[in-house]
Amino acid sequence: MAGMDLSSLIKPAEAPEPVANVTDLVMVGAESNIRQIITLSEHVPVIIEFHATGAVSLAEKLEKSVRRQNGKLLMVRIDGQQQAPLAAAFKIEHVPVVIALVKGQPVPLFEGDLEQAEVERFVAKLLDVAASNGLTGFVGIGENAPVNPITEKAYAAIESGDLEGAKAIYAAALADSPRDAEYLAGLAQVNLMIRTIDADIAKLLADEATLPTVRADLLATIGHFEQAFEVLLAEFATAKSDDLKARLLELFEVAGNGTPEVVRARKALTNLLY
Repeated sequence: MAGMDLSSLIKPAEAPEPVANVTDLVMVGAESNIRQIITLSEHVPVIIEFHATGAVSLAEKLEKSVRRQNGKLLMVRIDGQQQAPLAAAFKIEHVPVVIALVKGQPVPLFEGDLEQAEVERFVAKLLDVAASNGLTGFVGIGENAPVNPITEKAYAAIESGDLEGAKAIYAAALADSPRDAEYLAGLAQVNLMIRTIDADIAKLLADEATLPTVRADLLATIGHFEQAFEVLLAEFATAKSDDLKARLLELFEVAGNGTPEVVRARKALTNLLY
C-alpha cells in the first residue's frame, strides 16, 4: 500500500454556492427594480412589506426574522403611497400588508402589525412553502455582490421621488456607455414611471378613448407586457411611425429583452418592418 495515492478517495465536501448575490438581504422596492425582485424569487422566497410612509415598527420585526435565516430569503419594503402603481399591480388596498413571492407568484401572508413571535411563525411557514417548491438555496451578500454606484444613485433618486434626477443620472451614464444594457433598461423604466406616475390606471384602461400609447404604458406599468405590445403592434401595423417603434423598443427594455413576450413581439415588429 505504500506507493498508492489515496487522495482521490478522500474528497472533501464542496461548500455550497449561493444561488445569487445581493448587496443586502433587505432592499427597497420600486418600479425600477421589481423585475429584478421577481427574478430573485425564482431562487429564494421574497417577503414584500407594503407600508405607509415612515412606518418602521413591522419592518424592524420582519428584518430581524429575515436576517436570522442567513440568506434563505429576502425582504423588500415598498411604500404603498409613493409606489401606488406597484401597490395596485399587487392588488394592495391598504397597508401594512405582507405578501411573499415564490417563483414569481404572489403568496398572501398577513395584514397589520404583529408581535415578533407571530412574524417568526409566518417566516417559518413561508420557508416550508418555498422548500416544497424546490427553493432550498441561499443568496450571498457583501463583497461578492455586484454593486453599481450609478445604479444605486439612480435608485436613491427614484426612492426619494426625484424621477427627473434619476433620468438625468441614467442619461449621463449612457453618454459614456451608449450600449450599457443596465442603463438603457433603467432609463426606459424611469421614462415609463414619469409618463404614468399620476395616471388613474383603472379609469384610463376602462376608457375606450385612451390613446394606444397611453394604454400600452399603463399595461406595462402593471406588468401586462404582452398586452401592451399587442396594442402597439396593432397600431404600428397601420401607422408605422418612428414614435411607435421607439415606444415599443423602450418597453422591450423595461420588460427585459430576453423574456419570451419580448422575443415574440420583436419578431412581430420585424415582420411588420420588412
